[in-house]
Amino acid sequence: MNFKTKITLVISIFMVASLSVFGVFSYMDTKRNSLLQVEKSVTMASQALTDYIDLWVASKKSMIASGARSLSDLEEISESELKARLREITLTIGGIDSFVG
Repeated sequence: MNFKTKITLVISIFMVASLSVFGVFSYMDTKRNSLLQVEKSVTMASQALTDYIDLWVASKKSMIASGARSLSDLEEISESELKARLREITLTIGGIDSFVG
């Protein structure tokens, strides 16, 4: 083997080795960054859903409290008016059934 071939072979081996090491480190870094990105995305989505559910529950609670205030004079209301108010409250809050408790 002549000198030129030996140099070319050594340089090729060093290039392959350095590119392999670079590839391995790049892969590990990309994998770590991808996992962090997915975790952040899932965390943000779950936080957004939690906020949405909290807002929905708060609005339903507010509607029910409003209905309870409208029925505060329960002793003075006739049964037919009570049923009409309950039907209206049920429609307003999007409920299926309502009752006085």
